[in-house]
Amino acid sequence: MELSPVVWAFLRRSLWAVVNEGGTGVAARIPGSDIAGKTGHAQMVAKSKAEKGQDHAWFASFAPAKAPEVVVVVIGGAGG
Repeated sequence: MELSPVVWAFLRRSLWAVVNEGGTGVAARIPGSDIAGKTGHAQMVAKSKAEKGQDHAWFASFAPAKAPEVVVVVIGGAGG
């Protein structure tokens, strides 16, 4: 995807802050590791037996943040 270097730098810094500056991904922080990531959730209502639907939490991450070599995505039933 073609974006300006300024936009890529902003995105990388923002995703790093999610894990390292008290954001919603702070549970993924590993001392000595340079991890960046993003949390989120989706609610499935159509096939859920729950009154308000069933939440599906996810966390997408990459490391090291400055020169990514590894990508990890986790999908679960609750947040954090």
